[in-house]
Amino acid sequence: MHEGEPARYELLISGVAVQAAASELQLSSADSLFSIAANVVVGGELFLIESFAVSESMGSVYMYRLQLRESASGWIMQQPSQ
Repeated sequence: MHEGEPARYELLISGVAVQAAASELQLSSADSLFSIAANVVVGGELFLIESFAVSESMGSVYMYRLQLRESASGWIMQQPSQ
């Protein structure tokens, strides 16, 4: 990391959870999900997806690894009013 650059993070997501989300959105694969997604919200903050990788065991995906970068926009998800 260099001074003045947005922070970078790594997010690990269960393969089962990603497959469920792709299925719910009627996408052909989890790769399709990440191909159309540009951002992810974590803890109410927006992060840009720089890349993703797959971890497999015995031919089955068990984890997705997302490389994230802080959004320069400073966008924070608004909590609904009670």
